[in-house]
Amino acid sequence: MSDLNESNMIWADSTSGRLLEVIDARIAAIGLDLDGLTVLTDARTEEDFVTILLAARAGARRIVAAAPARATVRSAQVEAMLRRLNAEETLTSEIEFVQGLTADMASGVDIVAVERQSSLIKPALLSLMPSRSVLAMLFDCR
Repeated sequence: MSDLNESNMIWADSTSGRLLEVIDARIAAIGLDLDGLTVLTDARTEEDFVTILLAARAGARRIVAAAPARATVRSAQVEAMLRRLNAEETLTSEIEFVQGLTADMASGVDIVAVERQSSLIKPALLSLMPSRSVLAMLFDCR
């Protein structure tokens, strides 16, 4: 059975182990190395879970996962899935879940990975990032 559906999207359940195989294969294929870097991303949806997991598997030293100021069921689910996976796989990245973002969080960020419609990471905060920071815009292709 193929992992691809009609629209060439990969289906993988986070509990099956297949998701880790797919992520690790993609990391190896493109040579992604985030060793020692700090990544700031959203923690609102299941898609954000994959972004956080990808950063952790690629060796990010620290991941700041920003949930909405008012927790939602989906953001709580993202945190629960990562905590469960960390218990099973022992991720080496420090993953910090925060509700809302503050200006002092910007100073040590190397990569910001957000969806174009992110409501959490504002232009004012991005302007406080170090000049070496990279902004990676993720697009939903559904």
